[in-house]
Amino acid sequence: LIADPLIGRCFHLDSVIATVDAATGDQTLDNHEESVRQAAIADRLLITKTDIADPAAISALDERLNQINPGADRFRVLNGEIEPARLFGAGLYDPETKSADVQRWLNEEAYADEAAAKDDGHDHGHDHGHDHHGHDHAHHNHDHHDGIHAFCLYRETSMSWESWVGFLQSLIDARGQDMLRIKGILNVDGLDQPVAVHGVQHVFHPPAILEAWPSDDHRSRLVFIAKDIPEQVIRTMLDSWGSEVRTD
Repeated sequence: LIADPLIGRCFHLDSVIATVDAATGDQTLDNHEESVRQAAIADRLLITKTDIADPAAISALDERLNQINPGADRFRVLNGEIEPARLFGAGLYDPETKSADVQRWLNEEAYADEAAAKDDGHDHGHDHGHDHHGHDHAHHNHDHHDGIHAFCLYRETSMSWESWVGFLQSLIDARGQDMLRIKGILNVDGLDQPVAVHGVQHVFHPPAILEAWPSDDHRSRLVFIAKDIPEQVIRTMLDSWGSEVRTD
């Protein structure tokens, strides 16, 4: 639908929602790699059948989902019921204000929270209905179960648009199938505003020049969720593309 020239002009993707069966979800994640990928790319995860599943199993599943995708909001569905508002508004654009809400969409702090928990020697889960907003952090790495790595990379200086495209294209060409999701805002040479980028595996949405930076922090930041691709591999590629000779 996104690629359709007519529909694509009239609609945009707000968010990706995945449902996870509380009774059988853990076993499904063990046996079907595709289910792990679906959980990894989702903006929101709905844990269903919580009315019939064992509470301990629900908590364990919630923690596992947090490790696979720490940036996704997770909601527990009771008796098949959930507030409709929780199904919308997870994308870049706020449906009420019609403007970009970068901090909610990028949700950097989720990766910082998870990194801090691992540094303390334990993991933690959070079942919630609130957005998280992030600010100035170093890059954070998560060696998750299921071979999923989720992290946020930051770059202090701007790069040319050609270098950003080359970096992202080289990732897709080399490991597109395992690059489950990329989203972020870029500081591009010659632009005062950030450029938002968003891709799922081989498919990238058209880049969008936003009206303004969400804060005084003008670093580029990219959230990656990848299968069996450590953070350092992508960091090295980014540094390589960023080492171009600057003429300004």
